[in-house]
Amino acid sequence: MGRTTFLGTHTLAPLGHRARAAVDRFLDAWQEKASAERLWFEDIIPEMRRLEALYARVIGADPDEVALTPSISTGLSSLQSSLAFDGERRQVVLSRDEFPADSLVWLAAEPRGAEVVWVGGRSVDGFLAAVGGRTAVVSVSRVSYLDGAVLDVEALAAGCRAAGALLVVDDYHGSGVLPIDVHANGCDALVGGPLKYLLGGPGVAFLYVRRDRIPELRPTVTGWFAQADFFAFDGSAVDWPPTAQRFAMGTPAPASIFAAAAGLEIVLEVGVDRIRSRVLELTDHLVTRAADAGLVVRTPLPHGERGGMVAFEVPDSKAVLHALLAEGVVVDERHGALRVAPHFFSSEDDVDVLFTTLGRLGVTGG
Repeated sequence: MGRTTFLGTHTLAPLGHRARAAVDRFLDAWQEKASAERLWFEDIIPEMRRLEALYARVIGADPDEVALTPSISTGLSSLQSSLAFDGERRQVVLSRDEFPADSLVWLAAEPRGAEVVWVGGRSVDGFLAAVGGRTAVVSVSRVSYLDGAVLDVEALAAGCRAAGALLVVDDYHGSGVLPIDVHANGCDALVGGPLKYLLGGPGVAFLYVRRDRIPELRPTVTGWFAQADFFAFDGSAVDWPPTAQRFAMGTPAPASIFAAAAGLEIVLEVGVDRIRSRVLELTDHLVTRAADAGLVVRTPLPHGERGGMVAFEVPDSKAVLHALLAEGVVVDERHGALRVAPHFFSSEDDVDVLFTTLGRLGVTGG
């Protein structure tokens, strides 16, 4: 096969040498150490704590405000289970334009009394218009998975705080490519993962919960790793730690943890601010090439409103996607549009290869 042109960081980051080496390091320790006690306390748990600290640096949190969970869905489910929907404040404000995980977890709380309030689109004004004295939770993504549009989390957080509502943010499409400071922007909880721009792969995710919110939240979807001392092996009572660890679940996947830490190291070494600057240059080039080809760009054009992805419409988008993949050009498709996401290691030449291939396939606008 010829050279692969990779522009699909928004779906699955490419496997880097450092991540592979990190997983090999774990596998070597697993193979060489006869004692599970040694493997967990000398290798796995220290790497868990290190990964929490690395992600905390990316989002501007403290390490003990971050918990590791198997996925966004499990992290959100643990958080959701800690809320009671049996009083006056039971409404959950959602948009139909979010990724399913950001809606399904809250819809599953309806049998417990949650009342879902749907808003159209993803504007701050639209969300805040639905927020009132009965609102328990507003759940949003900072960057849209559909078109890369960025939501002003700080403005939304201020409105939610004034109304006494919890703001939960999905930052899977933001962390690592768009700077964030959770202490400054005021969100109450945030989920993310290393699968995409953080270069770490699947199998683990992150849940941040603001320190002053943690004591009031007692999840019922839980596991033994959520206890203050999970190696005490005391199953007679729940013993919540005063940290976000209380939202963890069961035994984690160590290989994923090692890979994720390796990816985060790279992001922090390069620097999210520098990544943001470079990705804006590349997405500017993407927008220009798409416009030159007569293709409709769905992604907002102003830099402040754009994440790391550009979505543009093409006829017969699924067929075009598979034709591109057959040519070694890695992008993806959602709802009639191609989604394209370069990272700091991408180049303008990669973008040009995409549009040269589209031209050869006869893909044009109109």
